[in-house]
Amino acid sequence: MPGTIPRICSVCGETRRIQGHGLCQRCYSRRKREDPDKAERDRAMSRDWKARNPEYLSGYGMEYGRTHRGTCIRCGGLMGIGVRGDGVCAKCRAVSVHEKRLMLASLWAQGRSMREIAAEFGWELHQVGPEMARMRKLGYNLPHRYNLGPL
Repeated sequence: MPGTIPRICSVCGETRRIQGHGLCQRCYSRRKREDPDKAERDRAMSRDWKARNPEYLSGYGMEYGRTHRGTCIRCGGLMGIGVRGDGVCAKCRAVSVHEKRLMLASLWAQGRSMREIAAEFGWELHQVGPEMARMRKLGYNLPHRYNLGPL
């Protein structure tokens, strides 16, 4: 960049991004590896600072959570931790899964085949059977159909 003074590492003499104490990242890491006592002192200083400043850390975590969590595209509520990228919160997802399962149960009650149900939902055929088994375990009314075929 024009107008900037290059920073030179005090150990290796190369022009690099300087980390701390006038050292580049490579020399700083090497010095920490070569002096394990310094690494332990750095960790102890970090623990001590965190013990003295708990309000900063908790406030930072809460602020980060408020600013970096998305909102649900359905209800507008805050997303939880570990949420999928489709933009729907866990509560809205549970409602949509329940609605989808009710629709599957109604299609099954109408006499539709598993192939037709898979086409309706845009699923593969092998996805319908396990979902129906899960639904039966959860208490949905999906009677078994025993097709013996032509005799």
